Amino acid sequence: RENLFRRLAESLPEGLFVADVEQEIVFTNQRLASILGVGDATAVPEMLAHLSPVSRDELSAALSAAMSDHIDRRLEIEIVPPQTGAPRWCLANVTVLSDDEGLPGAIVTLSDVTEIALLREELRRRATYDPLTGCLNRASTFSALQQVLSHDRPGSAAILFIDLDGFKTINDTLGHAAGDDLLAEVAHAIVAQARPDDVVGRIGGDEFVMICRGVSCPPDA
Repeated sequence: RENLFRRLAESLPEGLFVADVEQEIVFTNQRLASILGVGDATAVPEMLAHLSPVSRDELSAALSAAMSDHIDRRLEIEIVPPQTGAPRWCLANVTVLSDDEGLPGAIVTLSDVTEIALLREELRRRATYDPLTGCLNRASTFSALQQVLSHDRPGSAAILFIDLDGFKTINDTLGHAAGDDLLAEVAHAIVAQARPDDVVGRIGGDEFVMICRGVSCPPDA
């Protein structure tokens, strides 16, 4: 049965490790080392050394819950291999092992989902930001504006509307490529004046909005 388990574990495309209730590592497959960038770890903290701090805490908590409360968990974790420094993402499944399986503890499988995570982030970025200027797009700007109007007390924020005069002339005489370059430069100039918590969005062809929290009177705006 042990040989069968090892053959099955090594045939998986996922990384796998088994930890006992003392969080000592009792088994790993070969795929795990290529995912985590850690070899010959004997305890869970060593095994999770290359996870981002947030992911390390989350997976450690999931393992503790598996050991103490017998709760299975499924979570996405971020790994930062020291060799490349390029983050990778994995889907981690934490499954409780009991006395019935012969070893109380947990089994963890890791599936690399980096491409899916990057695609998801790219879709989120496209849905949030204006591709020409890098500012928030119209929908995201109005969402941020609605949040300010709903949650901030009256008189505690300023909304600046910025419209370019004569922009159509630029497009008509120099072409749309020149107009796009101008919009990008204007956006850069606006963002350069913004404070770290200010929101800058493009809501139309040549119309920008800056949302400034903590501004109580027009002169400050």
